Amino acid sequence: MGEHADREFGGQHYLAALTATIAVLALPAIGLGGSLAAFLAPVPVSCFLVIFGWRRGNRVVGYAVAGSVLISLLFGSVQALLLPLAFVPSGYVMAAGILGREDPYKAGLKAVLALAAAWTASVMVIGAIGHVNLYGEMLKAIDAGLAQTFESYRRMPDFPVESQAELEQLFRRMRVMVPRIMPGMLAVSAISVVWANMALAGWLLKRRSYPSWPDFKEWRLPEPMVWPLIVAGFLLFAPGWANVAAVNAVLVLLTLFQIQGVAILLHLLERWSVPQPVRLFIFLILIIQAYGIILLSLLGIADIWADFRKPKSNDMNEA
Repeated sequence: MGEHADREFGGQHYLAALTATIAVLALPAIGLGGSLAAFLAPVPVSCFLVIFGWRRGNRVVGYAVAGSVLISLLFGSVQALLLPLAFVPSGYVMAAGILGREDPYKAGLKAVLALAAAWTASVMVIGAIGHVNLYGEMLKAIDAGLAQTFESYRRMPDFPVESQAELEQLFRRMRVMVPRIMPGMLAVSAISVVWANMALAGWLLKRRSYPSWPDFKEWRLPEPMVWPLIVAGFLLFAPGWANVAAVNAVLVLLTLFQIQGVAILLHLLERWSVPQPVRLFIFLILIIQAYGIILLSLLGIADIWADFRKPKSNDMNEA
């Protein structure tokens, strides 16, 4: 991993980087409503590793982690610090992907695996400290929430009595289905977090003329990715464990193609010179409407054959 020897940095640059990274890592531990900031921890980690180079950037991240641990010991909870720290390894993987000129999907896959491993380790540590099965407790909390929601509907004075049986059957199916699809939902969460961090970090680095991935609107999945989706689609009609595995696989694969659909839509809107306010309105409508997510996934799948972004280009941008 090379250093950016042609760029000079003063003490104020390192201090600003250290402060920003500590803020992202330490906010959840001191109870300042920083849980959302924790999900963005890979952004400063990856950006400063790229900006300062691997050796100097690693020092910034290391000092930031040490400072966050100290702050959590003095003012908060070390256990709460495990959440943002779980995102740090994926930041390293993202930086390695940029500096190693990897395609976004390869770097993203590695970052997702790093995040999943870190999440698993954090759950095990927290579970060992608190003598609790966090995964099981999460499923119990979701099940209790569904039961409470059904009771709330059932007790509504204007709720039709004839609809109660149908609603009860729906909630029963949901309570059975949620534990089965939870692995897929967790995988979707990891993919979404990594995607958001990669897109944001890439945009920030490009604005400062540092190495980055291509513009997000040019990101594309390998064409063979459509075949696992087709196989999983057929297995949805299979019974037993094959059906459960297929449902989880479809959730994950549709999420990946949905991300590609967003990239394609951005590309087309820019090609057609659509004004920014109109672009925001279009994405808002797609997010609000349930069918919008499906349409984005279909757009991502259709790109395998239609190739909306000719000519193809996977070249990495240089600073």
